[in-house]
Amino acid sequence: MASRGGRSLLIGGLLSAGVVLVVSGGSVMALFGPALLRDISLDREVKVATIRWRSHGETEAREALRYGLASSGFGADASPESMCVFETAGGDRVLTCEWEERVRVPVLD
Repeated sequence: MASRGGRSLLIGGLLSAGVVLVVSGGSVMALFGPALLRDISLDREVKVATIRWRSHGETEAREALRYGLASSGFGADASPESMCVFETAGGDRVLTCEWEERVRVPVLD
Protein backbone atom coordinates (compact mmCIF):
# COMPACT_ATOMS: atom_id res chain seq x y z
CA MET A 1 0.00 0.00 0.00
CA ALA A 2 2.84 2.39 0.76
CA SER A 3 4.35 1.94 -2.67
CA ARG A 4 1.04 2.78 -4.33
CA GLY A 5 0.84 6.09 -2.44
CA GLY A 6 4.44 6.84 -3.39
CA ARG A 7 3.64 6.11 -7.02
CA SER A 8 0.66 8.49 -7.07
CA LEU A 9 2.80 11.15 -5.39
CA LEU A 10 5.44 10.69 -8.09
CA ILE A 11 2.84 10.89 -10.87
CA GLY A 12 1.32 14.01 -9.28
CA GLY A 13 4.75 15.62 -9.04
CA LEU A 14 5.55 14.82 -12.67
CA LEU A 15 2.20 16.19 -13.83
CA SER A 16 2.74 19.37 -11.83
CA ALA A 17 6.21 19.79 -13.30
CA GLY A 18 4.76 19.23 -16.77
CA VAL A 19 2.12 21.91 -16.24
CA VAL A 20 4.76 24.37 -15.01
CA LEU A 21 6.91 23.65 -18.08
CA VAL A 22 3.99 24.13 -20.48
CA VAL A 23 2.90 27.39 -18.86
CA SER A 24 6.44 28.80 -18.72
CA GLY A 25 7.13 27.66 -22.29
CA GLY A 26 3.96 29.40 -23.44
CA SER A 27 5.01 32.57 -21.67
CA VAL A 28 8.44 32.50 -23.30
CA MET A 29 6.88 31.96 -26.73
CA ALA A 30 4.43 34.80 -26.14
CA LEU A 31 7.36 37.13 -25.43
CA PHE A 32 9.92 35.91 -27.94
CA GLY A 33 7.78 34.14 -30.54
CA PRO A 34 7.13 37.19 -32.76
CA ALA A 35 10.85 38.07 -32.80
CA LEU A 36 11.75 34.48 -33.64
CA LEU A 37 9.23 34.41 -36.48
CA ARG A 38 10.64 37.66 -37.91
CA ASP A 39 14.14 36.18 -37.70
CA ILE A 40 13.02 33.11 -39.64
CA SER A 41 11.31 35.40 -42.16
CA LEU A 42 14.48 37.49 -42.54
CA ASP A 43 16.49 34.32 -43.21
CA ARG A 44 14.05 33.37 -45.96
CA GLU A 45 14.14 36.82 -47.55
CA VAL A 46 17.97 36.88 -47.50
CA LYS A 47 18.04 33.50 -49.26
CA VAL A 48 15.68 34.81 -51.94
CA ALA A 49 17.81 37.94 -52.37
CA THR A 50 21.05 35.96 -52.73
CA ILE A 51 19.52 33.80 -55.43
CA ARG A 52 18.24 36.94 -57.15
CA TRP A 53 21.71 38.54 -56.84
CA ARG A 54 23.34 35.55 -58.51
CA SER A 55 20.87 35.40 -61.38
CA HIS A 56 19.86 39.05 -61.96
CA GLY A 57 22.41 41.30 -60.26
CA GLU A 58 22.65 43.42 -57.14
CA THR A 59 19.98 45.96 -58.09
CA GLU A 60 17.38 43.21 -58.53
CA ALA A 61 18.51 41.59 -55.26
CA ARG A 62 18.04 44.87 -53.38
CA GLU A 63 14.55 45.26 -54.83
CA ALA A 64 13.64 41.67 -53.95
CA LEU A 65 14.91 42.21 -50.41
CA ARG A 66 13.06 45.52 -50.09
CA TYR A 67 9.81 43.87 -51.20
CA GLY A 68 10.40 40.85 -48.95
CA LEU A 69 11.08 42.99 -45.89
CA ALA A 70 7.96 45.08 -46.50
CA SER A 71 5.74 42.05 -47.03
CA SER A 72 7.16 40.27 -43.95
CA GLY A 73 6.08 43.02 -41.58
CA PHE A 74 9.43 44.62 -40.80
CA GLY A 75 7.93 48.08 -41.13
CA ALA A 76 8.55 51.07 -43.35
CA ASP A 77 11.89 51.93 -41.74
CA ALA A 78 13.37 48.51 -42.62
CA SER A 79 15.31 48.61 -45.87
CA PRO A 80 18.23 46.74 -47.39
CA GLU A 81 20.34 49.89 -46.92
CA SER A 82 19.64 50.07 -43.19
CA MET A 83 19.83 46.34 -42.41
CA CYS A 84 22.04 44.65 -44.98
CA VAL A 85 25.48 44.86 -46.55
CA PHE A 86 26.18 43.53 -50.03
CA GLU A 87 29.87 42.68 -50.43
CA THR A 88 31.86 41.32 -53.33
CA ALA A 89 35.32 40.00 -52.50
CA GLY A 90 37.13 38.36 -55.38
CA GLY A 91 34.59 36.00 -56.91
CA ASP A 92 32.55 35.65 -53.72
CA ARG A 93 29.37 37.52 -52.91
CA VAL A 94 28.38 37.97 -49.29
CA LEU A 95 25.07 39.34 -48.08
CA THR A 96 25.01 40.13 -44.36
CA CYS A 97 21.86 41.38 -42.63
CA GLU A 98 21.38 42.45 -39.03
CA TRP A 99 18.42 43.70 -37.10
CA GLU A 100 17.66 44.49 -33.51
CA GLU A 101 14.44 44.05 -31.64
CA ARG A 102 13.56 45.00 -28.10
CA VAL A 103 11.30 42.70 -26.14
CA ARG A 104 9.46 44.13 -23.14
CA VAL A 105 9.18 41.75 -20.22
CA PRO A 106 6.21 42.90 -18.10
CA VAL A 107 7.63 41.60 -14.80
CA LEU A 108 10.86 43.56 -15.26
CA ASP A 109 9.28 46.72 -16.60
